[in-house]
Amino acid sequence: MNPIKDLSLLYNQYPDRLHLLVVFIVLQILDILTTQSFISMGHPEGNPIMAWVIRKGWTWVWVVKLLIICLTPSMTLHSPRTFTVLLYIYLFVIVSNTHVVRDLIKLSLHG
Repeated sequence: MNPIKDLSLLYNQYPDRLHLLVVFIVLQILDILTTQSFISMGHPEGNPIMAWVIRKGWTWVWVVKLLIICLTPSMTLHSPRTFTVLLYIYLFVIVSNTHVVRDLIKLSLHG
């Protein structure tokens, strides 16, 4: 699995799948931003692995996400259905994170 080679192959032979990579990158960034928001409000991270990474520092969170993004072209190429399911899972996580942030804001405003 060579991420650069897979990205090139994805770009040249499957341009219709390239948008999935862009969506995945945006979802990773939104995941970090929404997670930072609710953690700054005192809510704990629910994923024990990422909670451990967060305790090491936010720089490490970005490094982990970058590594995940580097594996994405291979996954998009070789298993597009699985990758699509993963996109939906991340979308669910971001919606969930957003609801947590909203609820925490409401609690802080009302009491």
